[in-house]
Amino acid sequence: MGQKMFEIPEENHDSGTYPVIINLSALKSGVYCYKVNSDDESLTRKMIVE
Repeated sequence: MGQKMFEIPEENHDSGTYPVIINLSALKSGVYCYKVNSDDESLTRKMIVE
């Protein structure tokens, strides 16, 4: 697929919801895919940058 643009440092957290703030100003407008991994699940979604 494409190139890896960002990688968030790996950290261990208890179960729950945590905010992640990413500065996307360096990206051109378009559709990007992002992937989130946990111990037992992997999620890939699309993101639109305008």
